[in-house]
Amino acid sequence: MAIPVGRSAKTERSLAEKVALAAMLGYALAAIEMQAVVFHSLVPPIGIINLLAALAVIGPLLGRWRWAPLLAPIVSLVVIVWAFPFIVLDLTHPSEDAHGFVWTLIVLVLLAIASVAGALAVLRDRAAAARSNP
Repeated sequence: MAIPVGRSAKTERSLAEKVALAAMLGYALAAIEMQAVVFHSLVPPIGIINLLAALAVIGPLLGRWRWAPLLAPIVSLVVIVWAFPFIVLDLTHPSEDAHGFVWTLIVLVLLAIASVAGALAVLRDRAAAARSNP
């Protein structure tokens, strides 16, 4: 007999979890695109670092850990704080690097979607747990 772990009673992911997962997969693809198209090599490993950040969220989201969706807003915030000078540069000088401008906009939208969806998924799970355990 299998021992239930985490939210094993739940058989299907919520819509918010699916959206967070899709947004983080999009972020991972954007990181791969940046490393391949912009840098053309493994040095500097900026795209690889971004890919590892995305995989740090995707892995637990694919598992059944109850708090996994909360990783999406945390990692998104860390990435935005870490890359803030580059984000400002790309967004304030779109004519100098159009690819960087568009890439930054897309990544910011994906991170915002992942953050909101991850937070909503955790809140939904907490509300469901509170209803089932009065």
